[in-house]
Amino acid sequence: MSKKNQKETKMVRRVQVTGGSTYIISIPKEWADELGIDKGLEVVMELTRDNALKIYSSKHKEKPMEIQKEIYINENLLDSAIIMEVISAYLAGYTSIKLVFSPLMLNRVYQIMNNVRNKVVGLEVLEESENSVTLRVVVDLSSIPTTLAIENMRKTFKSMLEDFGNAIKNRDIEIFNSIIKRDDVMDKLYLYIYKQINLALQETVKLEDLGIYNSTEAINLYTTIKSIERIADHIVFMSTWMIENINDIQIPDMLDNLINDVSKEVISIVDNIGTSQNANELLNVYSRIHELIDKELELIKSLKGSKQFYEIYPILDGLRRAMAYSIDVIEAQVGLNMEREINGNKKYNKMHY
Repeated sequence: MSKKNQKETKMVRRVQVTGGSTYIISIPKEWADELGIDKGLEVVMELTRDNALKIYSSKHKEKPMEIQKEIYINENLLDSAIIMEVISAYLAGYTSIKLVFSPLMLNRVYQIMNNVRNKVVGLEVLEESENSVTLRVVVDLSSIPTTLAIENMRKTFKSMLEDFGNAIKNRDIEIFNSIIKRDDVMDKLYLYIYKQINLALQETVKLEDLGIYNSTEAINLYTTIKSIERIADHIVFMSTWMIENINDIQIPDMLDNLINDVSKEVISIVDNIGTSQNANELLNVYSRIHELIDKELELIKSLKGSKQFYEIYPILDGLRRAMAYSIDVIEAQVGLNMEREINGNKKYNKMHY
């Protein structure tokens, strides 16, 4: 596109002052025509948290843009790869997703769709034929408070972590199974919040609705929820492994104590996220997590080469990864506190999430 035909989205205007207290800025005619702004029309002026001035018609109501994504399914792809592509389209903001495939894949596609719908909010089948299915977002995603989703994610995560320790202690397969079932809930909450962050950055929803006050903070929020979701994945992996091997392994006391200590510290991190006055506690937990990493290394050295080491290695690996992701959460939250200090936001008691 030539520069002449490009739409201008940025322009410099000189501020005029009338009456000593009224500041006036002129709007380009092309912009006024495009936005339906005419003489006498009331407009809303909004001072955003990014220190920008937003002006729009008082009658203006943003309608979500209807965008469809067509995905042609290659039968040679893994189901997980297809699921990833569909969820990526959902997160990017497509309002409908059409899956096109060979009629011979129909049953497989139905299974894929069920997996997708178990992991996301508000995506339903609205149209289907022998070689295509159309999924559509059927709920207003902004109608569910993001702060509530974050709180539910925190509660679900804590219950999984606490139950894992109890299941290890009591060798209880039913508890392990209940932990695994909660994985879809964690995925659904994580992906919902992730989508809301995308919508906020696209200015479809307000950043304040997410409990954050500028786009920079969105990075720390995403890092936090992503890291929590990854820890939950490892809890599920360890639970699955325990179910499959519960009769063949013995958990040594040192490992049992390590599991309890790691759980205690990770829960402390989750309880303190977004709490500015407890930033020092997060730093203390950071130090204790590193001490636990050293303890795990000592345990590994004491068992390395033995049959027991290989039996419990998946648990050791899961704990190591959980501690690494916990450090990511702490770093994100300390960064968030620093960001708010710079912005002068020092009056947070407890962040909404």
